[in-house]
Amino acid sequence: MRDSVARCRIFVGPFTVIAATLILASTADARLIIRGPRADDLARMIAKCACVEAVVGASGNVSISEPLRLPEGCSKTFNSLLKNIIDSRNDVEVTTVHGDDICVDAFNGGGRQSADVEDFEGLPENPAPGHPNATTRCQILIHMLAEAFHGANNAGKPEGNYGPSHDAGKQAENSYREDKGQTGNVVEHGGPAGDLVTDYDDGHQDTYHYSNPAQPPEYR
Repeated sequence: MRDSVARCRIFVGPFTVIAATLILASTADARLIIRGPRADDLARMIAKCACVEAVVGASGNVSISEPLRLPEGCSKTFNSLLKNIIDSRNDVEVTTVHGDDICVDAFNGGGRQSADVEDFEGLPENPAPGHPNATTRCQILIHMLAEAFHGANNAGKPEGNYGPSHDAGKQAENSYREDKGQTGNVVEHGGPAGDLVTDYDDGHQDTYHYSNPAQPPEYR
């Protein structure tokens, strides 16, 4: 979400199996790698957003299985991004961490990202009642993945720096929101240290108070 300086911000073998409802995709050279104490939890979150199933192998490589047809309401943007990462020649490596020095996630460059799974768990899976356009967990997850993927694909070039990669993350968020029928495009994420504040071009703003978990989210 922010760069690493300004922080707050199934194993499957080499074959394809077609079952009644699932294609098990071979990912022996998987390019999404998740490591750390909560790698499995993060992979499950990502998989749910993409309408697939995922397993983290011993080396951190993520394998996915997906339905023959995506269920109604599934985000094609999220599903496509995840498959593009796995099919890419460039690794996206996410390390799960926990601590006050990171709010949600941090961009480390070259396809490397840090993610605080507990912070992601603090975001709602679905918009809060009465706030249909509110920020959700999958929205911020797709930002993280798109940001890291852009950095991986442009490593060593100015385009791979934080700014352009962060913009790619916001673009992915807005495409995801469109898939979900939400209005308002992300302008920026920010806020005081420890909080996630998202401003939208229709004037509304969402705040999640990681600095004080007892304080409920604010939707303005």
